Amino acid sequence: MTLDDISAGVRLLIDANIPANFVKALELQRLHGLLTNDSLHLAAGLRAGVNFLATADPQFDTVPGISVFKPGDV
Repeated sequence: MTLDDISAGVRLLIDANIPANFVKALELQRLHGLLTNDSLHLAAGLRAGVNFLATADPQFDTVPGISVFKPGDV
């Protein structure tokens, strides 16, 4: 999924309750110090092919491979 997809109104339903998402979330927690919910949301998104996130949380700035958009960016 790209930003153009979002702009065009494309929606993606992500099921976070997949065992592989929990494994990825634990890895993200360990590597980047993310909170449990944050790491699970990020893991589910990354596994679904989404590599961008809109958040005011600076903790995501340390995660390589994703683009972080802050409230002031829009």
